Amino acid sequence: LDNGLVLILWVGASTPSKWLQEVFGVTVLDQVDPTAGNLQQFDNPTSIRIRGIIDEIRIKRQQHLRLNVVRQKDKTEHIFQQFLVEDKTDQGMNYTDFLCSIHREIRNILS
Repeated sequence: LDNGLVLILWVGASTPSKWLQEVFGVTVLDQVDPTAGNLQQFDNPTSIRIRGIIDEIRIKRQQHLRLNVVRQKDKTEHIFQQFLVEDKTDQGMNYTDFLCSIHREIRNILS
């Protein structure tokens, strides 16, 4: 997720240990360091692809955006979720549902 200030990489609890190993160099989600700021370089296609995506975003932004890793169920996950405008989260409605509820409320007021 690119919010213009930082990059946020959300890692789910069901992420395969092979992927974690290839990208973070660890096999368990709890071992992923959310404060690292950058990903280590590993010589495998997954690591190269993920780092390439991050580098491309940074080049397009013409600035070095800090990378924050958010692990599912961490206390910082709510920060990530508040940027998910189009997606329904634990926080409540998605954007479409929100607009529909506002529309219903306005219709009720006007009736």
